[in-house]
Amino acid sequence: MRQDRHRLLAAVRRILNHPELQLRVFLGPAAVDGVIEGLVRALCFENWAEFSLVTSVGPSWVVLDIEQAIFVDLDWFRAIFLDPNPEACRLAYPRAGDVCYWVLSREDVARVAAGLRPLLNDPIPTEITARLKMRAEHLHLPVLTLSQAVRKAAEGFARLAAKALSREELTLAHTWLL
Repeated sequence: MRQDRHRLLAAVRRILNHPELQLRVFLGPAAVDGVIEGLVRALCFENWAEFSLVTSVGPSWVVLDIEQAIFVDLDWFRAIFLDPNPEACRLAYPRAGDVCYWVLSREDVARVAAGLRPLLNDPIPTEITARLKMRAEHLHLPVLTLSQAVRKAAEGFARLAAKALSREELTLAHTWLL
């Protein structure tokens, strides 16, 4: 990751030092996607979008790993993130490898915030608790571990949604590994 940053910064520095030249002077067609993705990561995500699967919630992103098993079962999550026509909000760039980026509408962000409320209640609703128990058994995890991970992911997700809704032009983007 550090080498990618160094290459990106070197390319950007050369581009900025020669603004009269076109981008193709500095980059081949294949490198354009890498530079665009690097700029998005540098400008839009904390710590260049680095994350740890041990600490699943960061200040400007949420990684849904084992928690996704619970979220995917929720109607609002499926409707927003597993839409049958995701191309409508898919970003053309960056497009590096198997990672795709989508932008959520304000309405979808509001639906995310509303959908997360039950996960933040204490106790978690019975329906979700039953799913947690079933998934924990399937994943060979203690229910408490999975429950804490889901609550932590929901809290981080809710903070991001609240931040996006509090600003006039801010929205949420999400990435999905194909």
